[in-house]
Amino acid sequence: MYNWPFPITLTMIHMAFCSSLTVLLIKVFKFVELVSVSREMLKALMPVAVYSIGVLLNKESFKSETMTNMLSISFAARLNSTHGE
Repeated sequence: MYNWPFPITLTMIHMAFCSSLTVLLIKVFKFVELVSVSREMLKALMPVAVYSIGVLLNKESFKSETMTNMLSISFAARLNSTHGE
């Protein structure tokens, strides 16, 4: 997008920045409370979040079939993570 020669380094810089900011906001400044959420639930909801952000930023066009598919898979994975543990 911006002709960055090494896309993986840009991703790593972005991840390091976001992680550092999160640690500062939660542990240092106590901006929000630390919430315990299972890793499986986060993994189940991540595709829907990424797709929704892509649609909001006009990087992808909204398709109801795609959203329905992702929501149903996320819902099933969430049910499995809550009842399967």
